[in-house]
Amino acid sequence: MTISIDSSTQLSDLNAGQIVTFGRYHKKDVMTVEALEWRVLEVEDGKALLVTEQGIDCQTYNNEGTSITWENCSLREWLNSELIEELFTEEELSLIPFTSVTNTDNPHYLNQGKGGNNTKDRLFLLSLDEIRSYLPHKEERLLTPTEFALSEGVMVNEKGNSSWWLRSPGAIPFEASYIADDGSIMGLDLFCGKVDDGTRAVRVALYIKLASKKIDIKEAKAGDKVSFGTYPKDDTEKLLPITWRVLERKDNKVLLITDRLIDAKPYNMEERNTYSWMFSYSGNWSVSTLRKWLNHDFLKSAFSSEEAKKIAVTHLENKDSEKYGTLGGDDTDDKVFILSIEEARKYFPADEDRKAKVTKYARQNNAYADVKGCGYWWLRSVGQDQFDASYVDRDGQICEGGRLVYTQNHSLRIAIWVNV
Repeated sequence: MTISIDSSTQLSDLNAGQIVTFGRYHKKDVMTVEALEWRVLEVEDGKALLVTEQGIDCQTYNNEGTSITWENCSLREWLNSELIEELFTEEELSLIPFTSVTNTDNPHYLNQGKGGNNTKDRLFLLSLDEIRSYLPHKEERLLTPTEFALSEGVMVNEKGNSSWWLRSPGAIPFEASYIADDGSIMGLDLFCGKVDDGTRAVRVALYIKLASKKIDIKEAKAGDKVSFGTYPKDDTEKLLPITWRVLERKDNKVLLITDRLIDAKPYNMEERNTYSWMFSYSGNWSVSTLRKWLNHDFLKSAFSSEEAKKIAVTHLENKDSEKYGTLGGDDTDDKVFILSIEEARKYFPADEDRKAKVTKYARQNNAYADVKGCGYWWLRSVGQDQFDASYVDRDGQICEGGRLVYTQNHSLRIAIWVNV
């Protein structure tokens, strides 16, 4: 059943990949309007990212074939003035927030493909980065235009699929990236689109802000998501509620782990610049700089004094490596920690379960993220050598051999036990 979004819809009703209706537009001809279908790309942080399921109109990226960026192009102006008023009622408009739209340079043409200034938009087009994150497979990018879009000039191939604009720049200033009618990304080579090409479809994207059913941490059970503490999530460094996944409930305590990878830190930097670091127990949790940072700096910055009091001190076993025989070091008693290999397997039994996306703030701090936005996250267990620590890779696999402890692009998925 397709959900029709209105002010009573809750965020929990939506899931990535779902088709929903919101607003209305011409589908068959200019005389009639019908409910507009959208695909949900992501549900996160009280918002859902939607993109139209079809190409709904035909427009040039810019009315003149001149050097232009997203900030000043005629397509952006049309989306956020004429089109938005036609698509939505006042009630629907109230659900669409202004979004900080990042306009990065084309990564393959840094000297020519300039993205221009970032913008604040309600309606926008997807970027090269967003396409690779949300629609990574060629077949997912195939687009069928509406009959109305065809009548406005959209060209299709023999299978009825059309090309569609992206907001990212092309190889040279008067070109823009686009998706070809076979789903290929045209913006990663010399074949980009002239901005005044009038044969491409428009596939509109927006964020929608909906009420989210809040789960009281006192009532939370395994699998629920709760908010507790605050930490930066985007590039503004504004403190926002941390979203945690409940892993286990035991007596009057719940075990929480951050739903996303929220920062990037080396496992241990303490011995890096001394001759003796290679022969020390640098991969041991008990002496790691990450443990010190989590239980001092992070604890103080992420939680109020009242919240910090609710976090239980947990006795952690730091076992020797069963596979490599390396020493795990002393057991510890910590408020804030990261999972061990055994705990990662217990709470996330499949590789797919362990995949986690990286926040913008973590990326800003050097965190690695693949095209889908997933990154590496440290585990506290020692690796194959004494100066390695284990981790989970971007595909969710546990890497027992580990990585050198001073590696700086691995992220943090933080765990705490909270008294409820």
